[in-house]
Amino acid sequence: MKRSLHEFIDGIDGASEEFPASARITQLHYNVMDVEATTEFLINNFSFKTTYDYVTKRKNFKVNRDGYSVAINSWNERNKNSKSIYGLSMIEWRVPNMKELENLVLHLEMNQVPFHYYDAYLKVPTKDGIEYCFKVGDHS
Repeated sequence: MKRSLHEFIDGIDGASEEFPASARITQLHYNVMDVEATTEFLINNFSFKTTYDYVTKRKNFKVNRDGYSVAINSWNERNKNSKSIYGLSMIEWRVPNMKELENLVLHLEMNQVPFHYYDAYLKVPTKDGIEYCFKVGDHS
């Protein structure tokens, strides 16, 4: 199953067997080797607004104005050897226009962060094996 973050959040393709039509996800969690390093990477390279989770004592990364967010967790909280088809390998965001995408590319170049950019599609591989992808336009 491969869907963009916004498809999960908005429940698009709700007629599929995986989710009921009214399904909504308000936060996506994924595991990383080092929460602090990943947090720093996200804040320094992508202009995320953050909220603070006082219970888990970590930052959550706001995805849109409705408050949907991405949270990161440590690999230590689960068995590293368990692999399943439900593992997360990519998070895709939509940016409003080409200028915004170009600004992301320039910022990554300035910070010397490796990325792949082709045909208005930006891919940023991470040390955790999760690829961040950015495209222009609405998710619908």
